[in-house]
Amino acid sequence: MPAPAHRNDPPPEDIDRLVGLFHGGDLAQVEAVGGELAQRFASSAVVWKVLGTSRLVAGRSTDAVAALQRAVSLAPKDPDLHANLGNALRGVGRLAEAEQHLQRSLKLNPQSPMALASLGNVLRQQRRPDVAINAYREALKLQPLLAGARQNLAVLEAARGEFAQAEADYRHALAAQPDLLDGWVNLATLLQDTGRVREAQDVLSQGLRSVKAGQWMLAALAITGCWILRDAQGAAQLFNAFQAQVSEADRALREFFWVSARLFDNMQREPALYPAGDFAPLYVIGESHSLVPAHAVFPWVDGPVRAQPRLVQGVKMHHLGSKALNQWQAAIRAQLESVPADAQVLFTIGEIDCRPDEGIWKAHKAGKGALAYLVKNTVAGYVEWVAANVGARKVTLQGVPEPRRSPDDAFLAMVADVNARLREACAARGWNFLDVHAATAGAQGKWHLDDFHLKPAFYANAMAFWRKR
Repeated sequence: MPAPAHRNDPPPEDIDRLVGLFHGGDLAQVEAVGGELAQRFASSAVVWKVLGTSRLVAGRSTDAVAALQRAVSLAPKDPDLHANLGNALRGVGRLAEAEQHLQRSLKLNPQSPMALASLGNVLRQQRRPDVAINAYREALKLQPLLAGARQNLAVLEAARGEFAQAEADYRHALAAQPDLLDGWVNLATLLQDTGRVREAQDVLSQGLRSVKAGQWMLAALAITGCWILRDAQGAAQLFNAFQAQVSEADRALREFFWVSARLFDNMQREPALYPAGDFAPLYVIGESHSLVPAHAVFPWVDGPVRAQPRLVQGVKMHHLGSKALNQWQAAIRAQLESVPADAQVLFTIGEIDCRPDEGIWKAHKAGKGALAYLVKNTVAGYVEWVAANVGARKVTLQGVPEPRRSPDDAFLAMVADVNARLREACAARGWNFLDVHAATAGAQGKWHLDDFHLKPAFYANAMAFWRKR
């Protein structure tokens, strides 16, 4: 790490000791010894470099910035110093300065894969995906085994709907670093979202054997896959093994874990909803609400159907209405391509747009527009996208249930407006509308499985809330 000893530096044996402590991972001792040396040798770039880098590794980005700025002022032509300072500045959200120092590092050493990968991280955080992708790819040309950079590249590729390339890069990243939790989660999600559920389950099994922490996140996806595949035994094993580990760390995966567990429990308690036999399929495409009617048999337009889920995690009306191609549009297209051209399709999209802490309400609270304007544009964009992509399939849009808990009357009025506009759009397009809002408004949670999701039993009564085209 350090350059040869300078006259402003401590004796070589002191530098060697400090560097040895750093490489040995004894960051507390680095701080103690380095702090003492910094007082005696305040103009030593190498001491400030080791101190700052140690603080960066320890996650103390603010303290790292101060030390590394001191080091850069003493050794402005050290590319590693500029790179480390860029990473520390990124850690405190000073992205423009971080980019400047990483670019300076690359001018001093254009062949640094780590600096290129770090630049990619900054550009990604700045929401500049095209140049971030270029930075990651340049880094990987120099060092193909940079698992973190390849994983981050795959995330950006997936976000643009480039699923084949993203899948390949996730797999390369995991081959290089098998304990990369995010890589397993993201690869499995990509496979699930594009209908390759059995392949996703295989990936999750490999991940559970490979990662050292956070296994419950993989288990949440695996239990969801078990529900889609109706594998009660596999789900029970996962639930028993991981229920005590579920944390607050990832709200979405926590939600999938418990929703899937509740749905299996419901299947045991209400077996009449899940009779044996062959029934016409109803393909239910959407976010977690697509899981609720899965495998149940209930009355539909032309007779009883069995619901077959087509899950796309986190998809919103907003995503489908976006003018820019994104992963949710590409995933919904993939799910549509997996079902017959004349299939009956139920879209369960929109509830996430209508949560108090995200979607339309959050955008309104952030000053991005009046509620009526945001509702109108969100619904219109969603409906137009479905119309452009659904082909000859027989479409029903499911509305948005009234939440079991809501912040105020204005929020409830927004949810009602979303449903009214969906109902009007369905009438104009000749589609059917399942008015779950009419069923849940003022129903005191009668049809709620949890704060957001319906009970499967609702679908046995769905025709009472059917709005025909």
